[in-house]
Amino acid sequence: MKITVLVKQPGKRAHIRTIENALDAFREIVGGNLESVPLAYDVLLSHIPDICALCNDSGKINNMKANFLIGNILNGCYDVICGPVIFAGVDGDEIVSLTERQISLIQKSITANEVIAI
Repeated sequence: MKITVLVKQPGKRAHIRTIENALDAFREIVGGNLESVPLAYDVLLSHIPDICALCNDSGKINNMKANFLIGNILNGCYDVICGPVIFAGVDGDEIVSLTERQISLIQKSITANEVIAI
């Protein structure tokens, strides 16, 4: 089954992709094993219901390029997400397609926190 996701590559605008809802498809995009990005701590992304973000679990260790900041930049409690990230919808335990509204909100949020150069 195919789903609609948002893919954010470092240094590029996020773009919509339709991919197979399969582990191998996710791994191919992020370049390795998956890690879930903790969105609950992000001041912008935490307000978007029913989404998840997946990145390479070794992005920093493998010196992947910085992509965007997550957390609360205003209070200094943030982290840098490195390498490609996939945003997808969530329905219970299932990964599903994003809605148009979710896509719009995610794009606005990550544009505000994009890392220009590190």
